[in-house]
Amino acid sequence: MNALSLQRQENVSESLCNIRNVINKQGASLQALARAKEIMLSLASQEHLFSEADYPTPRPDEYAKVYLLRDDRDGAFSLNLVSSLPLGCPLSMTIAPLGYDRRSGRRRRKHSLQTT
Repeated sequence: MNALSLQRQENVSESLCNIRNVINKQGASLQALARAKEIMLSLASQEHLFSEADYPTPRPDEYAKVYLLRDDRDGAFSLNLVSSLPLGCPLSMTIAPLGYDRRSGRRRRKHSLQTT
């Protein structure tokens, strides 16, 4: 793993940890989601971490590509990079706090936040 990959991994992990802390302390309030958005925008602004080589934009026959940047250890949160057409900009990030459906044992989305 090269230095840039390590830096990206560290920054993504730190951002996800910060977002999780905000939402766990404040719930999914507007203030918490606004803070989570600030954290995501800060991460997305580091364009050098998210190159076209590592996260290619969709081909013309594809609508979007979703890249998992980080899954929380317990599966409660994930941070994804979404690249979609027509812009193809690989700097739209989503945070998707997940929960588990106890009956089916499958993940279910509680809420999500997207920033571009």
